[in-house]
Amino acid sequence: MLILNPVNGNNGLTDNAIEYIFAQRSDAIALFLADRIARFYIQDHPSRAELDFIAQIIKNNNFEMLPSIKAILALDIIYADNSMNSIRYKNPLELNIGTIRFLRGNAFS
Repeated sequence: MLILNPVNGNNGLTDNAIEYIFAQRSDAIALFLADRIARFYIQDHPSRAELDFIAQIIKNNNFEMLPSIKAILALDIIYADNSMNSIRYKNPLELNIGTIRFLRGNAFS
């Protein structure tokens, strides 16, 4: 994408600089966002196939994060055994028991 008539904005940057960056690096940006989302919601070391799939969802939603997150939270990989058995997902009973054990262990140490 070539900017023929840039419109000067703040501090000499063109107003369409963000559009230019996204046009040039959309795949890299989508992969970066997919990595962050996957590490937060799914697992610490997502596979490249999972990242590519999530990046495609982000690009299909035109980098709109709310519809992207809704689509990602509906995926089966979020609810797979290796994702759900990690420390990031605990039901309230597990959280309470873990807190009681932690407090009992530290109270008598």
